[in-house]
Amino acid sequence: MQKITHQQLLDWLRKEVKISLGCTEPIAIAYAAAVAAKYLKEPLVKIAGNISENLYKNAIGVTIPGTAYSGVTLSAAIGAIGGNADAGLEVLKDITTAQIAEAYRLNESGHVRLETLEAEDFIFIDITVYSLCEQCRVVIQ
Repeated sequence: MQKITHQQLLDWLRKEVKISLGCTEPIAIAYAAAVAAKYLKEPLVKIAGNISENLYKNAIGVTIPGTAYSGVTLSAAIGAIGGNADAGLEVLKDITTAQIAEAYRLNESGHVRLETLEAEDFIFIDITVYSLCEQCRVVIQ
């Protein structure tokens, strides 16, 4: 058995462990939506997609970081409206109350739909964001 040095372990941890703002499941959903929304040139009107059952189970009751809310569809809406895709798993670090309110309204209007599906991957996210004339799809697995 090969011994690992302290420095090798630190190097591996720096490479593999990422900072996340809160629970990673709602953050992963918000991140996927933020990345997709980043490429829309027009205002967002709808979000649709699929997530793995395991991701849903672990994300549904968890408070979305920076808010008093929970839920997978609201995670997607907040990520798409106020998320910073360039911040990685700290995607919601700088969201505002106005962005949260806008995301809440979009979610309550029924324009955010995420279905669950059986997936081999524990984390599977397939989100498409829509404007009136454009769409962008992001898949994370």
